[in-house]
Amino acid sequence: MLADKYILLVFICGTVLFVLFVFFLIAYLLVQKNKQNVFHLEKQRMIYDHQNKLLNTKLEEQELVMEQISKEIHDNLGQVLSFLKMNTGMIRKMAVTEQQEALVDKHAELLTQLIKDIRNISHTLNSDYIKGKGLHEILKSEFEYLNATRNIRCNVEVTGSQNLVSPEKQLIIYRIAQEAVHNTVKHAMATEISIILNFGTEELIMLVKDNGVGFDKEKIFSFDGIGFINMFNRAKHLNGHLDIQSERGNGCTITLIAKYSDNNADLEREDFSH
Repeated sequence: MLADKYILLVFICGTVLFVLFVFFLIAYLLVQKNKQNVFHLEKQRMIYDHQNKLLNTKLEEQELVMEQISKEIHDNLGQVLSFLKMNTGMIRKMAVTEQQEALVDKHAELLTQLIKDIRNISHTLNSDYIKGKGLHEILKSEFEYLNATRNIRCNVEVTGSQNLVSPEKQLIIYRIAQEAVHNTVKHAMATEISIILNFGTEELIMLVKDNGVGFDKEKIFSFDGIGFINMFNRAKHLNGHLDIQSERGNGCTITLIAKYSDNNADLEREDFSH
């Protein structure tokens, strides 16, 4: 009888010790798992911060180059053209026939248009000018220029307030739209381009649409140049997503969706969702 009680006591103690062992083992595994999650999150943040710094540096370098080109165009080429226009005015006074006057007037008209075009190019390369004008106004100005100089109908539609987006981000959005429009004008043979900007409460949606010849989407990264790569990089810098839909004969639609939320917060939510 005493032996049975002893065996029962040993069994109970063994069971308790086993339960405690399992409990502490589970607790240890949970702590280690949590440490792994924290380490993984920190590693992801470090990778993201590094990639973001590299991307930011690259974009800043591109803006600096464009600003330098803008200043060179404005200070050098613009001054030379203005000087030529002044000389044209002097030559106009020396014309002795109506035919000569008409020829000089046509020359002056072309110079005036060229000066206007150079000024427009200089402005679209200057980041401070763009941020000062605002996204909506600079897009309107660009389309007014295209409507006047190209056989393309262009329009911009805006809903919501662009003040939800900082001037720095408006500049990046403009660069994406600018690259998309440039590609359309250069390659698409389109007669219509439209940009739709929707500033929602949590995100911006921008559509750039044309009725051009389109292209095979699978070959997008085999094209010469870095235009599309720049667009995707800028979208990533905005914590956004860029989608390109196109097929031969059916034009192209480029959609940018950029959330206003913080990038690191999204990274944290994404990491703990697994």
